[in-house]
Amino acid sequence: MESVAVDLAFGEDVENETVYRATCVGLIGVALGGGVGTFLAYGQTGSGKTHTLTGIQQSVARDLFEYAREYRQMHGNRSSNDIAATEPNAAPSGVDPDDVDFDFHASFFELFANQAYDLLNDRAMVKVQEDKFGSIQIQSVTEHRLTSTQQFLTLISQAAALRRTEATAKNSQSSRSHAICRIRVTNRRIPSLEDGLLYLVDLAGSESTNDSKFHDKDRLSETREINKSLHALKECIRNRALSTSGQRFVHVPYRTSKLTMLLKSAFEIADMRQSRTVIVGTLAPSIFDTQQTSNTLRFISNLKVAVPVTKQLAKPNNPLDPSSWDNAFLRSWVTSTYSLINPEILCPYESGKQLCRVPEGEFIERCLKCPGTTEKRVKAFYLKLWGMVVDQRTRGRKEKLALRPGVEERRRAEEEINKMMIAAGER
Repeated sequence: MESVAVDLAFGEDVENETVYRATCVGLIGVALGGGVGTFLAYGQTGSGKTHTLTGIQQSVARDLFEYAREYRQMHGNRSSNDIAATEPNAAPSGVDPDDVDFDFHASFFELFANQAYDLLNDRAMVKVQEDKFGSIQIQSVTEHRLTSTQQFLTLISQAAALRRTEATAKNSQSSRSHAICRIRVTNRRIPSLEDGLLYLVDLAGSESTNDSKFHDKDRLSETREINKSLHALKECIRNRALSTSGQRFVHVPYRTSKLTMLLKSAFEIADMRQSRTVIVGTLAPSIFDTQQTSNTLRFISNLKVAVPVTKQLAKPNNPLDPSSWDNAFLRSWVTSTYSLINPEILCPYESGKQLCRVPEGEFIERCLKCPGTTEKRVKAFYLKLWGMVVDQRTRGRKEKLALRPGVEERRRAEEEINKMMIAAGER
């Protein structure tokens, strides 16, 4: 019997709440910290994928405000009156809402082929585009500011009613699109912090050749687009994991499909934000679905990449490479770069690599605990550290590219051609 490598496995009697606690609950903290959390549900059409994700969405709706309340307690109470003092448009209130430190905005849309449709605005067409700063924008999509769990649950039901489904041989209501719930989190305590994002994605149902042999022309076209985007997703997740090995240059093809472009922040190597991605595969228990169950397990197991452990070739405490710094060198750099920041507060034990993994929100919160620091200066300090990380990655990628077969030969040939052109011009 073929074995597959996964992190967790759940039986058919396990409730959605158990799956949520084991897989998705940690993603809320990532989004609150200004990072990108992504939860993807994958599986054969009719295997319970949408049922699972709906349960996940309902649990997120319940816990989102609870986590905001815990955040306020952890980082010191801040009343709405305090926010009104720094944000003129925020009206003070006698009773603080659960999201006093955050603004939550939710949007629901679906990706069908290469088009996107707003599920909260009668399926109006929207555009997924990359702006001049490299950020992904969903133009004209409807966003609702979340104020309560019940409001969030109502939006979930409204979006589900407008999602595209079609009858197939396997499922009378087969999902023919990727449905995305996007929660954008604005940190009102630290306005300069980039918005956190939480994506809850119900992927279109996968189908085998046997499942689609009775499809008409339209269904076959849909199946091709679905499989193409799922393949692109697999390649992006695998290559993003492989890129951490540092052994060779790895291209992450996130522009291959609208789905992977939307999730650019989860795949782009140079992105500074913390990112965490979880994918859950659902399986049909019927013996007639054995082949497709094997395909699902194969798809999931291929995403779990064993990154080889290599000897550390980087020079210890390289001044240009923060990931090589030990705690003593890091403390020295912090003191010399921004003397008001106390290393005992920012990095009491962390190495350079560990500090770079701290979410931006937590990093800024630590710095602001030091007397005399300002949010603007702290933000600049954070960007300086991450600028060094990105520059080092760029240097490493250029070195890896130079080692690729034929690169050196092409460079020499180009130099020879340039010399010949210069010589011809002089004559």
